[in-house]
Amino acid sequence: MDFVFRRDFDAEKVINEFAGITFRVGPVLFSAINWIESANNCARLGNALNGEKIEEYARAFRNGDQFPMVVVERNNTGFIILGGNQRCNALKMLDIKDLVIECYIVEPLTSANRELIIRSLNSRHGWGSEKSERIEHAVYLVEAKGIATAVAARAMMVAEATITDRIRANKTRQELVEEGMKEAADTRLFSNAHIEAIARVSNSARRMQIAKAVRDSKVKAADVATLASSVQNAKSDAQAQKKIADAAKDWMQTNELTTLSPKNNSRRTAFVRKIVDLEKFLESGNQGAAFSTFDELGCSPADADKLMVSIAKIRARLECIMECAK
Repeated sequence: MDFVFRRDFDAEKVINEFAGITFRVGPVLFSAINWIESANNCARLGNALNGEKIEEYARAFRNGDQFPMVVVERNNTGFIILGGNQRCNALKMLDIKDLVIECYIVEPLTSANRELIIRSLNSRHGWGSEKSERIEHAVYLVEAKGIATAVAARAMMVAEATITDRIRANKTRQELVEEGMKEAADTRLFSNAHIEAIARVSNSARRMQIAKAVRDSKVKAADVATLASSVQNAKSDAQAQKKIADAAKDWMQTNELTTLSPKNNSRRTAFVRKIVDLEKFLESGNQGAAFSTFDELGCSPADADKLMVSIAKIRARLECIMECAK
């Protein structure tokens, strides 16, 4: 059975442009492939090989479908598959004696170029990869292999800023752990998004203060990002500390409400939330201070009359509720 492979423009781009090396196209005997070394080059964070995908490819090969050419590295042990493990394992299932296929062949590579090619090709072929997985690969290429951030970004199809943010976040996570915040190592409590938000704060003491607030309350990463931005823009360290303290209080109150109010009691949940929101506004809505007069609210005499009626109704209703609670 003859197999015709088509050009793989993605592979050529990865080899030529990203790794900056040359290749040749030539025949490779299956028996000359080092399968053990090749299996270690799948570069996937989860399962290296997908059995269902391999069987799917094997059926496609039997039907005469064309696949992109495999990329191999020639060394003194034979050939190592850099891109195409799924395809080659599918061909093995066909059990064809003395099988020869046309491949992209590269000469022995540096460790950095090998990892760059393997990881980039795996993100573009087979069943692809999630963005989170590509970010992890890009960070590895930059930190462990010394690949330029711009090259890793193009190779793994992520933004340079995303790589930079993740590297900074990894450093911040480690710093928090070393400074006694062991919980920062728990990705269930401190997701990458949480740490990336905290890492945007330049003051290490404030980063720790925010991390403690996150640890003590279940809060969304988006809320942490909003706080971090506010802290960075604070005009003084005292103001930054207050912003964090206020946010921590709000987050704790939200947690208390969630714990207090059963999901099946929507009326109580709505009531408590509205009362707490009103309390927050009256205590801190006046540029961080409590409201004391109608003038501070900017009320006209007509507004004041209406508010007095509303306040009287609220007071009367709360007194009824308090009586029932006795």
